[in-house]
Formats: sequence, C-alpha cells, structure tokens
Amino acid sequence: MKRKLSIMFVLVLFSNSLFADNIVKKKYDKIGNFYEGLAAAKLNDKWGFIDENGKEITPLKYEWVFSFNEGFAAVSIDGKHAPNEYVDGKWGFIDKNGKEITPITYSYAYKFSEGLALVAMGRMYSSEERYGFINTKGQIVIPLIYEQADRDGFLNGKAIVKFNEKWGSIDKNGNFIPDEN
Repeated sequence: MKRKLSIMFVLVLFSNSLFADNIVKKKYDKIGNFYEGLAAAKLNDKWGFIDENGKEITPLKYEWVFSFNEGFAAVSIDGKHAPNEYVDGKWGFIDKNGKEITPITYSYAYKFSEGLALVAMGRMYSSEERYGFINTKGQIVIPLIYEQADRDGFLNGKAIVKFNEKWGSIDKNGNFIPDEN
C-alpha cells in the first residue's frame, strides 16, 4: 500500500510539473535553460528572466540576454538582429533581482568568471573597440585597453587578450604576459 501511495504521489508531482511547464511554455515564444534558478524567456522579440515557477523576475524588455553566471546576466538593448548575430546594441549587467549593476552602455559584455566579466567599448568589430574587465559591483578593475579578448574571461586566474598587436594573458591585476611564440 505504501509503495502504491508513493508511486501515485510521484506521478501527481510529475504531472503537476509538466502541467506548469506547458502553461509557462505557451505564454512565451521561447524559454532558455535554467541557470542558477532562472531562465531567459522571450515574448514578442523581447527577453527577460523567469524563475522555475514561471514568475517574471525581470520585465521582458531586452533585445538579447546571456544566462546567469555567478549571480549576474549580461543584457542588451537597442541592437539589431542580423543573420546569426546581434550587433550595435548596448550591454550591461543585471543581478538576480533584475537590478542593473552597470549602466547599459558597453558595446559588448559577457558572463562573469572568477568574479570578473569581460566588457568592451567602441564600435563593435572594429579597431576602435577595446576590452577590459569589471567586478561584481560594476566597477572597471582592468582598464579597457585590450584590442581583443577571449570571451570566456578568466580561467585559473588568467585571461587571454591581445595587447599592442601581441597575444598573451593577463592576471587579475591586469599584468600582461606575452605569448612566447
């Protein structure tokens, strides 16, 4: 008898979960995977974030978003969608409550890794664009002086960047170590 009740309980929970998932999916045009308890949701070409119960955590007002990582997500406004890319938008970061931790003014921003996030200023994909890193308070801690940077940011205390036409890595203080090639 206990086994039958347990199985019925699991089935009820599972069916309720599927029912809630279907309701949420029908409300939005697209829903991303959940990261850190939140998923990107799209409706009428605008993105925001929902929690696992389908509650909107942020308004759906962004042109493009990246998933949450280390408690923050990169979000963008005012860009244009081109085939397989998004260009000319302004980027910034929000926390899990939807509060902007930076103004949405960067030409590019990517996820946090090891407490720092890659940001850029200047015309995207041009020689004018420069990269640097911000901390979780939105403060620039490594100046935007690098010509290019690996978008994955820091791994084991180092990030790959291009500086004065040379590739190398930087530490979290911005000290440049050129590749020996």
